[in-house]
Amino acid sequence: MPRQLSHLLHWNPGTSAYELRVGNRRVSTFLPADHRFDWLKEISSFSFYCRSGVQYTVRKEKMQRGSVYWYGYRRLEGRIVKRYIGKTADLTLARLEEVASSFANKVHSAVSKPGQEGETAVALYPLASLSLTLEKRQPKNLVATQSHISSSLQAASCLPPRLPAYVLTRERLLERLDAALESKLTLLTAPVGFGKTTLVCQWLKARRADKQLPPIAWLSLEASNNSLESFWSAVMTVSQAFQPALEYTAQVLLSPTVLPPFGLLTLESGLIALLNKMSHLTKGGLLILDDYHVITEPRIHETLAFMLEHLPPTLHLMILTRGEPPLPLSRLRVKGELCEIQTPELRFSRQETAAFLQQALPFELSTEAIERLEERLEGWAAGLRLLTLTLRRRDDQQEIEQTMTTLDGSKRPMLDYFVTEVLASQSTIVQSFLLQTSVLSRLDAALCNELTGREDSSTILDDLARSGLFLELLDEPGTWYRYYTLFAEAMQHEARRRLGEEKLLTLFRRASQWYEQHDRQVEAIDAALNGQDAERAASLMEQHIRIEEQNTRDSHWFHLLHGWLGQLPGEVLHTRPVLCMSYAVGMTFGMRRRNKFTPFPAEPERVEELLQIAEEGFRASGETDRIGGALAIRALLYAHQKKSEQALHYARESLRYHPADWPPRRRTWRGLSLSVIAGEALWSGRLEEARQIYLEVHELWERCDNIHAAHGTRFVLAMLCMGAGMLRMAAQYYEQLLNEVDTRGEFMLAGPVRLGQAQLSYEWNKLDLAADQAQEAYALSERLVNFELQMQAELHMARIEHARGETSHALLRLADMLERLSEQQSMQLYQETLFCQAQLFLSVGDLMNAQACLYTLARYNERLLHWLGDLQPEASSMAVQAKPDLAVILVEQVELLVARLLLAMGRIQEAQALLESVLTAALEDGRNYNALKAQLLMVFCYVARNQTQEALQQLYAVLLQAAPEGYMRFFLDEGNTLATLLHSLASSVHEQALRAYLQSILQAFNEEQNRPYVPVSSVATAQSELLSRQEQRVLRLLATGLSNPEIARELVVSVNTVRTQIQSIYRKLHVNNRVAASEVARSLQLL
Repeated sequence: MPRQLSHLLHWNPGTSAYELRVGNRRVSTFLPADHRFDWLKEISSFSFYCRSGVQYTVRKEKMQRGSVYWYGYRRLEGRIVKRYIGKTADLTLARLEEVASSFANKVHSAVSKPGQEGETAVALYPLASLSLTLEKRQPKNLVATQSHISSSLQAASCLPPRLPAYVLTRERLLERLDAALESKLTLLTAPVGFGKTTLVCQWLKARRADKQLPPIAWLSLEASNNSLESFWSAVMTVSQAFQPALEYTAQVLLSPTVLPPFGLLTLESGLIALLNKMSHLTKGGLLILDDYHVITEPRIHETLAFMLEHLPPTLHLMILTRGEPPLPLSRLRVKGELCEIQTPELRFSRQETAAFLQQALPFELSTEAIERLEERLEGWAAGLRLLTLTLRRRDDQQEIEQTMTTLDGSKRPMLDYFVTEVLASQSTIVQSFLLQTSVLSRLDAALCNELTGREDSSTILDDLARSGLFLELLDEPGTWYRYYTLFAEAMQHEARRRLGEEKLLTLFRRASQWYEQHDRQVEAIDAALNGQDAERAASLMEQHIRIEEQNTRDSHWFHLLHGWLGQLPGEVLHTRPVLCMSYAVGMTFGMRRRNKFTPFPAEPERVEELLQIAEEGFRASGETDRIGGALAIRALLYAHQKKSEQALHYARESLRYHPADWPPRRRTWRGLSLSVIAGEALWSGRLEEARQIYLEVHELWERCDNIHAAHGTRFVLAMLCMGAGMLRMAAQYYEQLLNEVDTRGEFMLAGPVRLGQAQLSYEWNKLDLAADQAQEAYALSERLVNFELQMQAELHMARIEHARGETSHALLRLADMLERLSEQQSMQLYQETLFCQAQLFLSVGDLMNAQACLYTLARYNERLLHWLGDLQPEASSMAVQAKPDLAVILVEQVELLVARLLLAMGRIQEAQALLESVLTAALEDGRNYNALKAQLLMVFCYVARNQTQEALQQLYAVLLQAAPEGYMRFFLDEGNTLATLLHSLASSVHEQALRAYLQSILQAFNEEQNRPYVPVSSVATAQSELLSRQEQRVLRLLATGLSNPEIARELVVSVNTVRTQIQSIYRKLHVNNRVAASEVARSLQLL
């Protein structure tokens, strides 16, 4: 067998240069103009591949007189052809190309004979004609060769796996894969079970149906593919999907092919020939390598990198693997030839988790259950699928949500998956390492060495990270890691079983000591608690709290406190006043989630008990400033329970301990106490008093550098300005807030701020902008899974729809909202929605339904019953809740609506008396918007009495007050009667600015009158659309007086079904008994 040449000089079109290779290594690169070849002195022959793909051997020959000359050799039609090149000094790249051209002319004339189809296309890659030579050397045992390939094809996993049940369409990732085809390589990296294979299979299925993909070759790699021959045999076999003619070429390239006088053909050379073939694929090709992490043979990585370097535009490579493969990815990134989809993108979002469970379960889970599940699973798709397997035989929602709440990695089937699929596949050394280090919340090499007694933890961590285990890198230098929570829990459970409980506790305690020594207090406390060392944990907590109270604390800190302190035994906790106080703080703030306050996990008496213990301890130790802190927390607690008197008492007591000139650390408690006092003033409608206090609080938070609290206070100030009629000041607050929260990424506040801006845009009659802002807030509510924000956004949308003349849509939206809302869930939002519904009913002349809404609102406030009692006598006997559960500013707005109702009923004197009462009270406490609205409604009182002159004078006064703030919808929402009055007033307005303002209002009225008319559907139609056909049948039978069993017999359903449908009817009609449902049904003409 001829010996194989070790030196290869070839043209690389990717770099536009010549490369010299020795064996499989690239040793030099030459530009076409280079002419110094010192390496020629040390060798006697090499192979040359020119730009057009022609190859030949270059040999050094000595003549008799000692002179040295170089010649080129190439086999053609069974004979060796020789060409003179020249002396060493004459051997240039240009000369080598010239000789190659002479060989190429002979090749062309020999192969492309008349009447035969030859290789006429210009080759794009080196070795373009190698495949031609291989075809000439086709062996006689072609049948055996084809049999070998068929065997390889059967051995290779060359079909994409079947898609599982309940596959969620992830459009954002499918679009990423679409765009990825523009690059050379698509790389999907994530640990096992994150849905890499499922995603690609789903994409293939969808795009094949649309005929948007080239031919596909799929290869699921296995450990048996970990050799050059096995790997490339499998790759080239599945590549037959692109072009069956590649079959023989693949087999020959994988055998020790000899091409005299060149020696053995290198695999790289063969790959270039194969790729050159693939460059002529008419339909292109997509090669997908799944489970590439099983490949550990370096030569496979090297040859795949070589293939990537020479990949033709017709072929795209996609690799699915658990860790980043050792390929030249940096170079591909720089060139823009790599599309990467990694773990963060593959994680299921909260919305995707909810959508997946909605497919798999017979009912919709609560937001809290979804949130909890997302925190535990961390977007792990396989975990979600395993969970649904355990739930599929259960149909009780409460039981299922309880299962989700208690989900952890130590329970089946999660435990079985992690132990059998992950742990068991590791070496004995790695298994021991994983079990011992599973106790660590954060890992680095030094800590792991300390715990395991090893010295190679850095290497093991690097290997685990590269292999795509459930290990996440936490810092850029790559020194700190963490295990995924469920995986760590599973490993701890297995460690407890294999190593024993005492060994596990010892590991936790040693870890706690290491963390403390390295100033990682949070991890030290967690480890001490897990190691059941309560005294040590308590001491560490107290140290940490005294340090952290110097800094600004956020909700995460309080949540952390709540979790820690709840694990301490009472006998340890109650001896430490600082910890009791901190636990009370954690219980108060640690349960605040998503900008809303949720009930305490224990009775409020527990918080009171902790505060009492803390206060007694502080008095004994003389820490008076901490006493003030306990009083401030107590004030906040009572404020959230709507116990105003107690809240104010403790807030004022707390201020005695925290004067304004105290250092920043002490000002937190002063800020909380002032906020309680300001909040009570706001609820009671004393807007100017509340505004002044909030201004002081805002300045205090800024001086303390408590940015979150400062932003929250500024938002409240913006709302106060709206109520005080200071629209432009409110706009400034909102604009500042939006800029800052966008910069800091504080999405929690971005939604409410957008709604505030939507309210302003609405008032300034910028309806399109208002709709965009409300829609943006709605989108944020979905992203944050914030139900209250979503409902508030819908409320704004309903108002905008009404302003656009789409009142039917608005009424349907409001009715649907009331069905989804409950008084217990969000009383204030429920009341605001009822109020808006009453407004719209009144605007379309539906007095009966407007009254019904107002009666419901009157249940929350005795003042409203005073005015509504005369309208309907039975309203006087309605039970009012013991405490006023309607903010004064909303009570006043309802009173203004009652005044409108009285005007519509012709009871002018009563309406005017009510308006005068509202005006006096509103002006006194700075509720200027309500005061201005009361003055505007008085205009209609004068009109009703035919006192036109007085009406115009009153309207002029209102116009003067409204002009500086630019009110528009304030006037437009009053309709044509007001437009006529404003036209009458125009001739008597002489001030230029005021006249221009009036003209802008009149112009807006004209535009609204020219708007296409949208008929308002009857309220009965709107309501009945919310009732299903079956519910309408039940309602008709119920109104005839039939009992539940009689209705069930009539409709041939169960009594339970009838009960369920009647309760649904009650909710939709806002009633709670049969008589009321029948009355409402008759009034709405539903019968």
